[in-house]
Amino acid sequence: MAAPCGRKSVMLIVKNFTRLSPCRISPRFLQVHQLLKTFQGCRTVMSESFVNTDVWRQRRKLNTNMNELSIQLDRDFYDEKRPVASVELHKFIDNMADSDDVEIAQGYLYCHRHSVMAPHLKDSTRHCWIRGCMDYNREDVALTTLKERTHYGIFLDSYTFSLFIDSYLKKNNFKGAAMVAVEMMNQEVLDETEPLLQLLALYACHMYMTKEQPAQEESWNVGMTLADASRGQATLLGRSYHVLGYAMAGNLSKTLRILQSVESEGDEAQPYIVQEAVDKLKNLVDNQAEKDEHLISQIQETIDKLQSEGKLSNESLDSLIPTQLLNHITQYENNYITGYAQKLQEWHQEYLDGVQKMQQLEKEQEIAQKLARLDELRMEVEGLEYAKEKIAEEKEKQKKAEEEKHEQNLQTAS
Repeated sequence: MAAPCGRKSVMLIVKNFTRLSPCRISPRFLQVHQLLKTFQGCRTVMSESFVNTDVWRQRRKLNTNMNELSIQLDRDFYDEKRPVASVELHKFIDNMADSDDVEIAQGYLYCHRHSVMAPHLKDSTRHCWIRGCMDYNREDVALTTLKERTHYGIFLDSYTFSLFIDSYLKKNNFKGAAMVAVEMMNQEVLDETEPLLQLLALYACHMYMTKEQPAQEESWNVGMTLADASRGQATLLGRSYHVLGYAMAGNLSKTLRILQSVESEGDEAQPYIVQEAVDKLKNLVDNQAEKDEHLISQIQETIDKLQSEGKLSNESLDSLIPTQLLNHITQYENNYITGYAQKLQEWHQEYLDGVQKMQQLEKEQEIAQKLARLDELRMEVEGLEYAKEKIAEEKEKQKKAEEEKHEQNLQTAS
């Protein structure tokens, strides 16, 4: 099934629409046509205003000699295994110039995460890391660090998560986008307080499942991502995927409770779930290795009630994407657009302050070392003086002893 908003499909439908006789056009078709006009020639899910590519590329960066910095970081991280200040790691990531730099930075992130400096890695460095990977088409490396976050320390804010998943969607890499959505679920950011992330995760998983069947080992992750991404969404699309998500995750008890709550609420003439989701649910139940016949029977009975009460819709999941998902994404993204340039400037100033502070600490450390050396020299000098005094005392004692012996000799002789 083609992705919603595909340029060719939209143009073809609009072109064919102009050939239709007015008497053959239904009100429903007019509604769909208006939606298609809205998304005709559309961008990807997120607008360029949201992505802020120009603002990102024009940001101020910490000046550095990458060759010298790389030599220093190699020595500190790999040879001497010394702690490295987070600002030094940020310098390298902020100035990455190609795919090779991305792979080098991945190694530095790993070393930094396994050092005493790990707690000091900033959100700004994580953001810079993801955008740098996107700039050089190395989303695969970024996704690896996100999946293995305990080894790399990559925990993302909602804006960076949105940019990252959109990068995959732009390339029609729906599996990659779905895997980012799974990491949103794993990092527990898919809740009602982050509606934009919920919608993006739902869209990514929907497109992934539309284009290909998730592998069996991915079913639980994708299912729980759908369940979390649709929580609290009072739409046909949201409720349908909430049921389907728990079923994919193998939680049929939860699935039954949701179906029963749908069956007991609302207007009898109002659809609450689409038939397509119910069909997928039945297929999942039939293919379960271990079946709870009583639970399955209850699910089927509840579905039959929903059917008889007119609470199942014949609309497809795909047809609901423009009105119940993409339109809302456009609304929510406006909350993130303003202030990005200011945020980048604030981050840059923080690192300038950090560099100044580090230089001040290095200067203080150098002074302290010099004072310590002076103390050592003073002790050495004082030690020499003490030795001289002891030698003089010994000579004086020896002289007195000789004089006394001489007097005794004289007395004996007389």
